[in-house]
Amino acid sequence: MSRSEFITFGDICCEVRKVTKDPIADGFERYIGLEHLDSGSLKINRWGLISEDKVGFTRIFTKGQILLGKRRSYLRKAAIAEFDGVCSGDIIVLDKKMSEPASEILHVILQTDQFWEWAVKKSTGSLSPRTKFKELASFTMPRPGSSTVKRLKSAFEKAANLIRCQDDALISANKLFNTFLIESLSPRAIWPMKSLDEISDIKGGRQRSPAHMTGENILPYLRPANVKRGKINLADVLEMNFTPEEQLVFKLEVGDIILVEGGESGDVGDSAFYNLPENHCYQNTLIRVRAKKELVDPRCLYWLLTYLHRSGGFLAIAAGTKIKHIGTKNTAKLKVPFPPELELKKICSALDALETYLYELEEGRVKLVSLIKGFSRIIYN
Repeated sequence: MSRSEFITFGDICCEVRKVTKDPIADGFERYIGLEHLDSGSLKINRWGLISEDKVGFTRIFTKGQILLGKRRSYLRKAAIAEFDGVCSGDIIVLDKKMSEPASEILHVILQTDQFWEWAVKKSTGSLSPRTKFKELASFTMPRPGSSTVKRLKSAFEKAANLIRCQDDALISANKLFNTFLIESLSPRAIWPMKSLDEISDIKGGRQRSPAHMTGENILPYLRPANVKRGKINLADVLEMNFTPEEQLVFKLEVGDIILVEGGESGDVGDSAFYNLPENHCYQNTLIRVRAKKELVDPRCLYWLLTYLHRSGGFLAIAAGTKIKHIGTKNTAKLKVPFPPELELKKICSALDALETYLYELEEGRVKLVSLIKGFSRIIYN
């Protein structure tokens, strides 16, 4: 291929470095920080108000420009601005070069593995690696023909519209789920309150120690990083040695519920239902709750614990400032509203159905995002 058959990222967009000395006086109300950008999503769902948060951001962006996170590129944070505002210095503001036809598929390029792999490769620093626009500008790809640009732009817009619809459905479904969870399990005058140790067996996990890193019985174990809003994430599971005797105590069984013992306010007490075929143990930063099945169904216990987390029950007993801990003793004595068996099962059955619907919506969104990523085969031949 001749050089004219290639194009660089710098050929299709440029960095905008416009700043303001007084955002409020210049008419700006909202700001965007890295925390407002979601990994892999071009939509901005959150922002901050300058007048309330008193931030010192001065970099201006305008509607339609791209906001690209330059810190920790592996998080793949880039989004399309839907309003004018100011942003963090850890965000690069990009604008299309309208003289280059390929700029019409800038949004598609930002969804490809090849671009982000380049961004990660060109980042510098150890604890918080950063990239610069001049490094991104040298990213090279085959120059797409006009018909390819039109086809990709059209396909991307249709897929993006479907994703927006899916996101709206997810937001509505989550609101419905959370409302139903809180309202259906909030205490009633006729319901008894039972402590968790009345209806379950509660056990803290095994302490992590260098002495346990080697041995003849190495097993995977779960920790708070593996538990998030009812899901168990096995992408980053660590291992350590558990003797046969320790396995009898710390090996999880199907039907166990694991709680986050220590974390930030939104995470402490977060729970997940263990239903995996693998053999996992758990660390002391988690608490294992095992239902007394003659008293309560494990799935019903899981929803009762989820209610305690979402309603602030665990946070109310937590100690600590930034990182909070609930402890096994406090957790064991925490009281939970306990509906009659038939009523509880009906409520939990409805929650199971809502959870399944949420998972189906999330899977549908993942498939649409994969479709967009598949456009890279067209871009990079």
